Amino acid sequence: MIALYSKKEAGWEMNKRIANQQLDSVRRVLAINDLSGHSHTSLMAVIPIMSRFGIAVTALPTAILSSNTEHGGFVLADMTPHLNSFISHWATMKLSFTAIYSGFLGSEQQVEIVLRAMETFGKKQTLVVVDPVMADNGKLYPCFNKSIIQSMQRLVAHADLITPNLTEAAFLLGEPFKQNLSFREAKTWCRRLAGLGPRMVLITNVALQKESGRTSVIAYDSWSDSFKRSVCSYLPVNYPGTGDIFTSVLTALLLNDTELFDAVSRTVRFVSKAMKITIQAGTPPNDGIALEQALAFLPRL
Repeated sequence: MIALYSKKEAGWEMNKRIANQQLDSVRRVLAINDLSGHSHTSLMAVIPIMSRFGIAVTALPTAILSSNTEHGGFVLADMTPHLNSFISHWATMKLSFTAIYSGFLGSEQQVEIVLRAMETFGKKQTLVVVDPVMADNGKLYPCFNKSIIQSMQRLVAHADLITPNLTEAAFLLGEPFKQNLSFREAKTWCRRLAGLGPRMVLITNVALQKESGRTSVIAYDSWSDSFKRSVCSYLPVNYPGTGDIFTSVLTALLLNDTELFDAVSRTVRFVSKAMKITIQAGTPPNDGIALEQALAFLPRL
């Protein structure tokens, strides 16, 4: 009986080693975001996009909602009390991540937890992406007060890449919000944001002066001090989760060894195409992007 037990134990240990080696070889993203049970926002967008690129996702849900917040009467479960336990468990599992991607965080306390996750799992080669979700259209989201700005400034200092929209960029820099910028101003803002810590900066949804009917993404690589402006037609419709889709596709392309500026151009093309598909499909705006139809176009980027 003792010999038989030893064989089983040895076999179990071997299988465990093989499983750990397989985990180490898989490109895996730690995705920190909320989970809306209905619609393609947050983790419900991140997971299928990453899977399409062959990237595994370990999800740290900051909150669980019955639907995105565009639907009235949604139910929200705050996951803050459980997040540290998730991180501790994964540490005992010796999980490693090719990238850490932080999206919506519901409080300053959650920012501190994400910083702990970055300290626990971040390695020299780990790509750290922060989408500092906190504001749009010149205003903080109703769930935040101004103290979230300082917390986000601390968080982006630990990132390799950040993807604020124009409003979030203004708050991070302590600048008044502007409806549009000159390209020179946009470049100055990018350099100043990089001064907070990240190597790569993207400002999304930038309306440039003298470019009516179009919107831009301004990308900056501080290592080469170079810029890329990707332009698309402005579509007068708002789909929740578009930012999640943008940052997810961009991150997946970077993890597939796509050069930054090429990845930005391809991501802008995909999001623009996805929005047009959604308009044609007649999807209710509150439901977000028609992701099932749009995903078929990812290989054609």
